[in-house]
Amino acid sequence: MAVTDEAIGKIKEMIVSGALRPGDRLPKEADLAAALGLSRNSLREAVKALSLLNILDVRQGDGTYVSSLEPPLLLEAVSFVLD
Repeated sequence: MAVTDEAIGKIKEMIVSGALRPGDRLPKEADLAAALGLSRNSLREAVKALSLLNILDVRQGDGTYVSSLEPPLLLEAVSFVLD
């Protein structure tokens, strides 16, 4: 398994388990990377991938948040890929 895939899986598990809920801000990059046992680079790639899927919302200068996870929002990315 690629390191980025592992990072995506760990963030996904945090969301599924309820450790991160819709609207929650993720910890600072360095803290989250250390807590998950990942490099900051792998974490950045995972965040980028999850933001493209509308699971995370990256707000420049403010932080990264879990999106509302509403089905229409999540389906936008899938619809785009299918089109």
